[in-house]
Amino acid sequence: NGKYVTAVGVGADGNGTDGIIEVTYGADAHAIIQGDTLTLSPVQQTGSVEWVCSSPDIADKHLPAACR
Repeated sequence: NGKYVTAVGVGADGNGTDGIIEVTYGADAHAIIQGDTLTLSPVQQTGSVEWVCSSPDIADKHLPAACR
């Protein structure tokens, strides 16, 4: 929890991928993303992990620059 985030959860997605991080934005976040979620998914890449972010709620133009 923090000023802009109301919850952070770690678990698995419906496809069995472990380590999914889900961030839920709170009331102090920008009005466009309040209550929306951002998902970070780990993808193994030859001995390392790459994080892929997405959101079912947030338009691409409002995602962090690294997610676009």
